[in-house]
Amino acid sequence: NKPTDFDKVTDADWDEIVSTNLKGPFIVAQVFLPLLAEAGGGSIVHIGSVSGQYGGPRTAHYAASKAGLISLAQVIARFGAASNVRSNVVAAGLIASDMGAAGLQAASVQKAAEGIILKRLGRTDEVADAVTFLASDASSYITAQTINVNGGLYF
Repeated sequence: NKPTDFDKVTDADWDEIVSTNLKGPFIVAQVFLPLLAEAGGGSIVHIGSVSGQYGGPRTAHYAASKAGLISLAQVIARFGAASNVRSNVVAAGLIASDMGAAGLQAASVQKAAEGIILKRLGRTDEVADAVTFLASDASSYITAQTINVNGGLYF
């Protein structure tokens, strides 16, 4: 994510973010769908963001790419269903990580946490747990869904 005011997003910025967050998963899914089908099925779990459901004024390119990822996951779910391939998204909120907290001062982290129902940033293991669940047989009846891991930031 490269927070930029809507009117300042360049073509290059747009292309970079959309290529990474939407084109990349599209290409990976095209490669792996036949392999999963040949194996009798499986699960594709995409890493989304709360931004894909609630675009902010400084994240047009990022939000659009993550919203597109949600739609792509649904398309893949429909396409892969005949081969027992499921596709879902884990939409992360504010996560305490090198990427998520990059450039944030302690005061900024605290202010961000105040807007979350659970009053804290998420942990990377909480996102990983959701991914693990969706990749497992325990979620065999879940497909085309977006699972929010955001502490109640967005619902």
